[in-house]
Amino acid sequence: MKKWLKKTGLIAAGVVALTSVVSAVPVSADVSKVVYFPIQSVVSCNSTSTAFFASVFRINVNNIGDSVANATLYLYQKDGTPLTVSGIDITPGVDFSINPHSTLEYSVKFGADSSTQQYESCSTHPAYGKIVVNSNSGQLMAIGEVDSYKMTYSSAGVGNYSTYSNAEVIVNRGEPF
Repeated sequence: MKKWLKKTGLIAAGVVALTSVVSAVPVSADVSKVVYFPIQSVVSCNSTSTAFFASVFRINVNNIGDSVANATLYLYQKDGTPLTVSGIDITPGVDFSINPHSTLEYSVKFGADSSTQQYESCSTHPAYGKIVVNSNSGQLMAIGEVDSYKMTYSSAGVGNYSTYSNAEVIVNRGEPF
């Protein structure tokens, strides 16, 4: 009986030791550091001699923490192709640092009048995105919107904007990550 208890004790100790070794191995990806979000596409892309339709996609990333955070914004077209068009403060696919208690913005216009170089083609409008937090510091929040509008031209060539649709882009249910 003593031999049996001794063997069982050794086996149990081995299992405990093996479990602690396995749990000490670093995990390569922390899923809680990746936040996915859908982007409503409300763009009507067409133009006439008197009007064209366009949209502006914006997303603000806020660091509400007390230390600098590092993250990357990824945006994807509806066919899964990465969008790499630079916005105001952020370029998708490129790491950025955000200071404590500050905000960085991504904002790009999409429209049928892409020949003017002021608008990206409607076919490249993002359909979804993700934010990857690359640091253990800072606390991020993000929110965005898609504003769609129509621009009509007068006989003098002056344009008048009228917003006809607005869709909020909610990231992580509006909660910090």
